[in-house]
This record gives sequence, C-alpha cells and structure tokens, in this order.
Amino acid sequence: MENEQSGSSETAAGNLRAPRRVKIRAWAGAGVKFSFYIHLAAYVVVNLLLVCINLITTPLLWWCLWPIAGWGFALLIHAVVAFSIPDLFGIGHRMYKKELQRQLEKFKA
Repeated sequence: MENEQSGSSETAAGNLRAPRRVKIRAWAGAGVKFSFYIHLAAYVVVNLLLVCINLITTPLLWWCLWPIAGWGFALLIHAVVAFSIPDLFGIGHRMYKKELQRQLEKFKA
C-alpha cells in the first residue's frame, strides 16, 4: 500500500512539472520565432534602403542584388531553423535554462 502511494505521489509530482516544461519550451520556441520576425523586418528595411541608394547612385548597375541574395539565403536558413526544426537536440532549451540561471544570479546580486 505504501509503495502505491509513493508511486502515485511521484506521478503527481511528474504531472506538476510537465506543464512547467511545456511552458519553458513554448517560451523558447516563441523567442526563436520572434527573433526571426525581427530579422525579417531588418532585412526588408535595410534592403529597401540599399535599393534606393542603388537607384540614386548607379541605376544601370544593380549591385544591391548581391546583398539581397546573400542575406536572403541567411534569412531562409533562419526560417527553416525557426519553423521546421522544433528544438535541435534540445539546444534551445539548454540555452534558455542557462540564460534564466544567469538572470536569476544577476537579480540576487
């Protein structure tokens, strides 16, 4: 009887921790996606500026296509990582926990 109670309390403790794990993973996933949207906004603004500069300075030579293509490739990789690979080998979760610990230590000091 005692073993059954201790087993059920372990299960209950595991169930209490499960929502916390889900919340942590949700925050980490949201952070990755949010950083992608910031990257996308910077890409659009900077490349519009580059196109304007290109049109004003050398309208016959479209040099702005090179940075647009290069940065676009990097943005594509960021999108694949943010939306297709949920948590590559748990790296995001470990980074989140490490940063959380660092912030808690900073808060205590």
